Amino acid sequence: MKPLLFSSLALLLSTSATAQQLNDPTRPAAGVSTTASTHADASAKQWVLESVVNRNGQFKAIISGSLYARGARLGQYHIARIDANSVLLTQGQKQLKLELYGNDIKN
Repeated sequence: MKPLLFSSLALLLSTSATAQQLNDPTRPAAGVSTTASTHADASAKQWVLESVVNRNGQFKAIISGSLYARGARLGQYHIARIDANSVLLTQGQKQLKLELYGNDIKN
């Protein structure tokens, strides 16, 4: 009985040590910054259009995890237009388009 108990305990301890060494696949790669920049252009490069929702004929966009409607502010930008695949941001004469899908389709 004791050898079985010791074998089970050793197996349990080795399994928990192995589990601690597993990498999280959702963790950002080394060297990738996860903090937002205060500079508007730097922030704009980090914004990602994740989804567009059509509710009662009005589009809303999920950008970097937050829900936005047309007319809302995103940093220094104003959300001028939301359509099925993109969001148009404006800051004075400057325009920035976030697209849901990239134009390059890779096989």
